[in-house]
Amino acid sequence: MHVVEMTAVQRSRRWTVMIVAWLAGALVLAACGRPETQPLLFGAAPWQAGEISSYTITDKDGGPAGLAQYIFSDTALEGGGWQMERIINAQQMQESVIVRMEANGFRPVESNLVRTGSNGEETVDALFDGAEVNLTLNTKLNIMTVQRAQVTSDVRENASLLMLLRAMPLARGYATVINTFVPIAGQMDRVRVFVTGEETLTVPAGAYPVWTLELESADGAVTKAWIGKEAPYQLVQFTDGRNNATFALTDLVP
Repeated sequence: MHVVEMTAVQRSRRWTVMIVAWLAGALVLAACGRPETQPLLFGAAPWQAGEISSYTITDKDGGPAGLAQYIFSDTALEGGGWQMERIINAQQMQESVIVRMEANGFRPVESNLVRTGSNGEETVDALFDGAEVNLTLNTKLNIMTVQRAQVTSDVRENASLLMLLRAMPLARGYATVINTFVPIAGQMDRVRVFVTGEETLTVPAGAYPVWTLELESADGAVTKAWIGKEAPYQLVQFTDGRNNATFALTDLVP
């Protein structure tokens, strides 16, 4: 084996390159104006049992694409808890996700996904157990598979993420990180959350003073969300970072 030893000059040049690269990265972060990350904290649930929020969906070109609803109800979990159901009807596909979570901290206990289209139905059931998630998947060809995924103990179910923003202490300069799990992919995502500004946003349901947020996934996809500044801190609008579909609030049953 031939070993090449760097000279002092080469080592010096290498360190210079590394320092310049580090400084360049620091300058990029500073230019982005990203605030310092704060610990992940949640307040009390701003929703109530029976709350139904309805949304219209438009595609990336602004055309009508479908409808969606989020529905909250109580659960029979020991110590209390919440059930959130998200229903999406878009492009000849219906998807229903039910997430049951603890009242304190909104940690998921289980979730159930049913996706139905013209070519069949697929389901994903997830049971959260500390640092593990047990998954049962049924494909459109009626093939069942079982798998176990390792997660961090602070993980939340990805389908509930946008609603959990409502319970965060949003303010100017707020930033945090939340780990989520996507059952249908069997993967975790580490999402960085930033409050980027505030404005008054008009949607079909009316005009709302809102915080504007960006949610940056580990793969670089950025979802934008607008959360009401006044109780119940409603999810007023969001634009999905992967398909660029926009969900705008049309009706709220508190």
